[in-house]
Amino acid sequence: MTSTPLLPELETGETGSLQRYLDTLEGALYYALLKKGSALTANHDTWQLAFDALSKAATGKQHADIAIAQHYLVVAINETRQARTWPKPYRVFLRE
Repeated sequence: MTSTPLLPELETGETGSLQRYLDTLEGALYYALLKKGSALTANHDTWQLAFDALSKAATGKQHADIAIAQHYLVVAINETRQARTWPKPYRVFLRE
C-alpha cells in the first residue's frame, strides 16, 4: 500500500505521544480517528467532519478531495489549539 503525501505537512501542536506533524493522508486519517474518539477533545463535531473528508480523500485519492480534507483538518487542528488556550475554570477544593 502506498501512502499519499500531504503537501505541505501540517503541524498538530501535540506535545504528548501523538504525531507532531502530519505528512501523509493515511497518517492524518489515523490522527483524526484518535482525536474524534478522545474524551479529551473539545470539538468532536469538527473532528468528525475532518475524518469524513479524509476518509473520502483516502478512498478516491482525487486532488480536490485531498485539498478539501486538508482544509477540514486545518480547521479542526486550529479549533483544538484554541480550545487549549481558553481560560480554564478554577477548581475549588473543600477541606473537611
